[in-house]
Amino acid sequence: MTLDSINAMVTIATLVLLTATALAGLIQLRHMRAGNVLSAAQAIARDFRAPAFQAALKYAQDELPARIEDAGYRRQLGAPGYVDPRTHPEMMLCNLFNRTGGLMRGGLIDEAAFLDSYGRLVLYYWELLAPVVAILRRTRGPGQYAGFEYLAYQAAQRAARRPPARRPSRAALADPWLAQDVQPGSS
Repeated sequence: MTLDSINAMVTIATLVLLTATALAGLIQLRHMRAGNVLSAAQAIARDFRAPAFQAALKYAQDELPARIEDAGYRRQLGAPGYVDPRTHPEMMLCNLFNRTGGLMRGGLIDEAAFLDSYGRLVLYYWELLAPVVAILRRTRGPGQYAGFEYLAYQAAQRAARRPPARRPSRAALADPWLAQDVQPGSS
């Protein structure tokens, strides 16, 4: 064997070794990214279950529609600077939905999995909180809560493309109180 032949074999072996190392690195990066996605999803799920977040959801649903009618309340929201979530619990929701939208846009949260679980919730609370975001944008600019808006947009797009539920056919559930509960004046 000549020196040139040995040199060519060593070069080929080096190329094979570098290619294998690069592939192993790519596989490891994919596993690390999957771990990051899982961590982000777990953190969001934990935040959504937190008692303070649940209380803010209830506030936005039950009290915010009446409170937003108050000019002083709107003035507090529209003022530049910090909005205290103790007097404006809706800010906790806006902030979490905004952060979630940013993580989703960055690919750290699986869009399909998140929207399958929380898409309807996002849409419901976007409808409730869009007036709050509009007030905040008066002084903070059109990019304020863009992540929340992105999240709501993606949820709406997904809802338009998909049937309401992906589940096997089931027998109708008995609802003995339906007729009573849909009558006017029922609680």
